[in-house]
Amino acid sequence: MIVKEKESRCKESMRMMGMSDLSYWLSWFVYYTLLNTVIATVAWAILLINVIKFSNPVFIWVYFWLFG
Repeated sequence: MIVKEKESRCKESMRMMGMSDLSYWLSWFVYYTLLNTVIATVAWAILLINVIKFSNPVFIWVYFWLFG
């Protein structure tokens, strides 16, 4: 991620247009949090079909989300 950013100089371009560092990093955080949530939910839903029988499904989803 950092190398790709340095090649494209996206952060510096946004800074020239007036975007603050907080806004830039917050957008990355929100993007990857949403992506992690979707992936954790899909993995959880697949395992929920026949694999997770004796565990609390909420704990399994939280484990996947925190692992991501």
